[in-house]
Amino acid sequence: MRYSDTLTVGELMHRNVVTARAGDNVEATYTAMIAGRFRHMPVVDAKGKLLGILSDRDLRNVLVFINEADGKKSVVGDRQLTVEKVMTRDPMTVESEDSVRTVVKIMVKHKVGCLPVCDAAGVLQGLVTETDLLRLLEELLTTGAK
Repeated sequence: MRYSDTLTVGELMHRNVVTARAGDNVEATYTAMIAGRFRHMPVVDAKGKLLGILSDRDLRNVLVFINEADGKKSVVGDRQLTVEKVMTRDPMTVESEDSVRTVVKIMVKHKVGCLPVCDAAGVLQGLVTETDLLRLLEELLTTGAK
């Protein structure tokens, strides 16, 4: 991918994003995030409209996974909580037509690790993360910006 000031979020974002529902159990959601090796999970309603975002930090504030001697994990915390009690409501979002430069500025200014990408109606279209931006940077450093 060649970088230019016209590179858009839509060209960089993840489209097949694993999501949660507001009523989901936090323990099961955290387990899914660990298994999928991702740090953010958008929370959507039945029509795909973004309600909030859940980060591993949000979940670590209410649950702790302990590595037992036998290799199993145990959980300490309120295992009955639902995602809606922990998620960040009304997170900042961007649209797929926004420039990557705009996304970088927002993420740095607000110190966030990802931004949901939504359409004008608030329906989730994808997710852009710090890792996506680092991959772009790696490519630019390897190939040189042209």
